[in-house]
Amino acid sequence: MLPLKDTRGKRDLLAHFICRTGLIRGAELNPLNRARLTVLAYHRVLNIDEPSYPFDENTVSASLDEFDWQMRYIKTHYDVLSFAELLTALADRHPPPRPLIVTFDDGYRDNYTHAYPILRLHDLPATVFLASGYIGKNEPFWFEKVAYWMKSGSLQRFRFGMGPTVQLPLGTQRLQSLRTVMNTLYLANEREHARLMGQLEEQFPVSPRDRHLVATLSWDDVREMHQAKIEFGAHSVSHLNLARLSKARLRRELEDSKSTIEREIGSRVLALAYPIGRSFAYNERVKAVARQTQYSFAVTYDSGVNRLRALDRYGIRRVRIERCVSSHMFRAMVNIPRFFLQYP
Repeated sequence: MLPLKDTRGKRDLLAHFICRTGLIRGAELNPLNRARLTVLAYHRVLNIDEPSYPFDENTVSASLDEFDWQMRYIKTHYDVLSFAELLTALADRHPPPRPLIVTFDDGYRDNYTHAYPILRLHDLPATVFLASGYIGKNEPFWFEKVAYWMKSGSLQRFRFGMGPTVQLPLGTQRLQSLRTVMNTLYLANEREHARLMGQLEEQFPVSPRDRHLVATLSWDDVREMHQAKIEFGAHSVSHLNLARLSKARLRRELEDSKSTIEREIGSRVLALAYPIGRSFAYNERVKAVARQTQYSFAVTYDSGVNRLRALDRYGIRRVRIERCVSSHMFRAMVNIPRFFLQYP
């Protein structure tokens, strides 16, 4: 059966109806759910005032209250585990009844200041995928810089492009232009990406203020969390599109991220999250290099859940948790994914 292709509003209404009438209970108890692995994908847990927020609000997955409710819910209804525990369970062929993994991408510091205390409160493990080149540095991720420049700049139009440059508007069309820029950067190879970022920086020579809002984890944060049930995985070094990198650069991004994290925490890194993570950002070549560099699992940002008996260990789908997800929608997404997840 195909997923719903309604607007988010209609899906929210349906989720509300299913939960309020109690129909969701059947899905929560469905024994067929035992045949699948659910992996939740978060980025940030943060309370923001969206109209005045100067960076990329789309990286915020949940407020503190929303995240606390979501963790209480999954603790009640799922068997929450780490990738290390999943590896053992698959080897023994005895996975828990309803396995679920909580993941975070990038390595923002609010994973430590906000998410980590809530995870500890509920005694839950989680996996944080680190873009290792940014950890411990006072440097925003490249995509946060782009969002800041375009939201804070005083220009009305700016030049941008991989071929002949075009003039893009800001002002009331800022969000449309930001989407165009981000989509182009996501598809760029390493040389094109560097050139485009340089082009933007020439026109928006403003160093981002309020950097604390997009601070990354320190290695001390990472080590403390690692001692308390938080698992760490790799998210490359530079957070570029792996499918567009040269063979040598791709191997470096995966090897160096893995070895740096392993050196800092003193434990093996089992899992990789492909940066950007959509189908255009990884391919069979990328999967092969992930295997060769000794990752046991790799997760995508493609939406879905995974059949345990036919698990693609280097193409694991995730349930994307994005800001303003209601409790009804959260329950519907994790229990009835074929109807409520947005594909692809």
